[in-house]
Amino acid sequence: MTPQSYQMRRATIEDLDRLRSLWAQTAGANSGLEKSLTEFQVAEAVDGTLLACIGLQLEAQQGRIHAPCFRTPECRVELEQALWERVQSVARNHGLWRLWTQDPSPFWRAHGFQEADANALEKLPPRFGRQDNGWFTLQLRDEVSPEMSLEHEFEMFKQSRQEWTQRKLRQARVLKVLAIMVAVALFGVAGWLLLQLMRGLPTGPKPKPKPAREQPKPGRNEGKAREK
Repeated sequence: MTPQSYQMRRATIEDLDRLRSLWAQTAGANSGLEKSLTEFQVAEAVDGTLLACIGLQLEAQQGRIHAPCFRTPECRVELEQALWERVQSVARNHGLWRLWTQDPSPFWRAHGFQEADANALEKLPPRFGRQDNGWFTLQLRDEVSPEMSLEHEFEMFKQSRQEWTQRKLRQARVLKVLAIMVAVALFGVAGWLLLQLMRGLPTGPKPKPKPAREQPKPGRNEGKAREK
């Protein structure tokens, strides 16, 4: 399976029926997941089939990975890494500093997740669940205060606005150059047409044709002489 054969994107309400089918393939995975629809990232085949999905709940600059589902075991082999990369991208975009999961798959431990100790569990957001055993966690970066987080988000917003402005300016410059080129081309075509038109016009009034000279009629004397 190549990246060209599927796309990664956020789930929408139009995906709900297909997600239900996918969740139903995982025992107990359908319990309450409909309420968390917008937390899911999906892998969609070119024919519209949902091949895999994974949930990422966000809370207090932390994220909970949950309910990874795959249509077939082959899809798990092919797409588990791609889903993890998608989760990391979303985490970076939201400035998350820690991820959590209760999924016991060895995949997560192979990618740096460790069993959460008592100190780590104290940082577990209450909305993620109880502070009991079975949690694995991965610290993505140093913990920051909410004030610093807001400042970071504001800086990211400013940077994105600057990039957007620069991109629009570049597009405007390109459009300006194209407009000038089109104007020059149209001016050249108009000049050429005008030149051709001028060449086809007469330079002055046409001379009137001279009337044909009439032959003199023979006189009476000439006629009589010819008769003799």
